[in-house]
Amino acid sequence: MTEGQILLTGRGIQQVFGKGRGRQIAVDEVNIEVHSGQCLALIGGSGSGKSTLMRILLGLDKPTSGVVTFDGELVEGRRSAGYQALRRDSSLVFQNPFTSLDPRWTVFRSMAEPLNIRLGRHSRKNSLDIDRKTRESLSLVGLDPAEFLERYPADLSGGQAQRVAVARALMTDPKLIVADEPMSAVDVVARLQILEALAAIRQARPETSVIVISHDLGVVQRIADRIVVLHEGKVVESGSANDVLNRPKAVYTRELIAAASL
Repeated sequence: MTEGQILLTGRGIQQVFGKGRGRQIAVDEVNIEVHSGQCLALIGGSGSGKSTLMRILLGLDKPTSGVVTFDGELVEGRRSAGYQALRRDSSLVFQNPFTSLDPRWTVFRSMAEPLNIRLGRHSRKNSLDIDRKTRESLSLVGLDPAEFLERYPADLSGGQAQRVAVARALMTDPKLIVADEPMSAVDVVARLQILEALAAIRQARPETSVIVISHDLGVVQRIADRIVVLHEGKVVESGSANDVLNRPKAVYTRELIAAASL
């Protein structure tokens, strides 16, 4: 694919926890960038720094050093233009969809919430727009609105709930979607359905960027354009998905691939 302009960057990102003998470097001088329309996968084992880096890139945590920019604006505190743009133009998909869906709410209400917050239900037009958007988003992830909009989370399988969570993330037309281990809580069949949903989204919205945080190389192989490999807080390898998975240079990357094939 042709890469668009740079949407998100991290430069010299370092995160240190503790002091003295208890000092731990969780993220160590990481440089990273995500282009418009690109799917970037962050991979690495437990404790590699993936989640810490993700929180910094989303402006949820302040790094010990380094800078983050989003859409050309610095992300430096909740009042910064970059942080406000991130909140407005990014969406999260969590590992367990049932933690992000209120059990008391129907699928329609859960999906409508982001647009209700943004638009409000102060006019018939807004209500019609929200209704149309929920149906479009649900259809895009392969779920029939007529069948699913009035269901509750308890009526959904894990794979269906995760696809609802993905559809909900689409409601505000984000420039960036971040999916944190989106397949780890579902079975093999559901994983394939979620992958198909993400592929459909990328085809329908080619300008949308996606970051996938995962340890599952099968998932990464199916969806990622580029891969960044983290180990003990450092980037040990980065490049196109094809190069990293088929011609890995770092010993750690080769170990990850070998372990995945066992």
